[in-house]
Amino acid sequence: MSQDLFTGLGSMPGSNPLQHVEPLGPFALLLSAALVLVNAAISVRFSLGLHRTLLVASIRCILQLSLLGYVLAPLFHFNTWWLVLLYAGAMLAVSSAETVSRPSASYKGMLLHVLGSLGASTGAVMVYALLLVLRPRPWWDASYAIAVLAYLLANSLSCVSAGLSSVIQELTLGRLHVEQMLTVGASRWEATQGVVQRSISAALGPSLAHMGAAGIVTLPSFMSGQLLGGVPPIQVARYQIVVILLSAAVAGLASTATVLLAVNAIVDQQHRILGERLRPRSGQSGVATWVQAQMAKGWHAARSGTRRLVTRLRLASRQRASWQPAPQPRSWLGRSALGRRVFGGAAAEDDDVLSISSRLRDVMIGSEDEMESVMSGPLSDDGHDDGHAHHAGRRQST
Repeated sequence: MSQDLFTGLGSMPGSNPLQHVEPLGPFALLLSAALVLVNAAISVRFSLGLHRTLLVASIRCILQLSLLGYVLAPLFHFNTWWLVLLYAGAMLAVSSAETVSRPSASYKGMLLHVLGSLGASTGAVMVYALLLVLRPRPWWDASYAIAVLAYLLANSLSCVSAGLSSVIQELTLGRLHVEQMLTVGASRWEATQGVVQRSISAALGPSLAHMGAAGIVTLPSFMSGQLLGGVPPIQVARYQIVVILLSAAVAGLASTATVLLAVNAIVDQQHRILGERLRPRSGQSGVATWVQAQMAKGWHAARSGTRRLVTRLRLASRQRASWQPAPQPRSWLGRSALGRRVFGGAAAEDDDVLSISSRLRDVMIGSEDEMESVMSGPLSDDGHDDGHAHHAGRRQST
């Protein structure tokens, strides 16, 4: 397992990678990291202000590569297709974010364009290489797939970012020439044909330079790892030729697709250059900076959303506290003259129907007693009815 982590393709038949590999401990890492102090001393001596950046970069390099070893160990051990696919997707996402962060400006949908272009081109070339060229068993073998994919993405990253930077610069500084061609009746593809040609040429430049210098001026790290792992030099050279040609194919496909998508996004179907879609980028570049910016945007969005939610909850609680039930309409009896006479002008509500009925019953009983006293009581000397006085006296005694 350790030889695969170290050499990438060190598990070829007939090789014994452990034969020449010397294990490295923490002390060896500290000795190599101590040499970075030379660069820090140069920065301090010439007042470059890079000593802190060097320190942070060195610590990040050590932590990232150490974490990579611990992540790849179970991946190589289980060697299942879905783990390989999951890790490949993570590598593709990080490479796309790094590519987008390098140009001087960006536009909406730029990350999706790069992700789609890199994913389609890399996926097609990887399937072709694993099934027809390398042919490992199983064909998704992690020691082959991860090592080759890392090399393809590393070389394609610089090519695609160079193409994007060229498109943005051409449509910003050379905007007047493109607009003049659009004015005389050229379509957007006719007007931007020169932009596309120069951008694709700039994108393929790093790949062509790498192919021309490989084996003479430079010794690729992919090849160095295999040589240190004890792989025969002839096989190392053949594997290096394969991965360089594969990376050139991926760089060409991904760069061309990204350049065309960028032109299509900046120049619309009405043959107009939408310069307002370009957003200048200020500050440092890199995937770490991009991730920090995205995290800051997410934090601000979450905080503003929380504030709006708290405000709505407070308003809802205040409205609930100040809510009063709507007044019920008065019954016909409370609004009538008889109701005002009987109840002294009081408003009879619909929910007081029982109390109103009981009071009416008392009134009716009182009226019957008065009628009985009138009919049965004697008349006074002056001819008036004394029944009412008699009834009033009886009620008072009661």
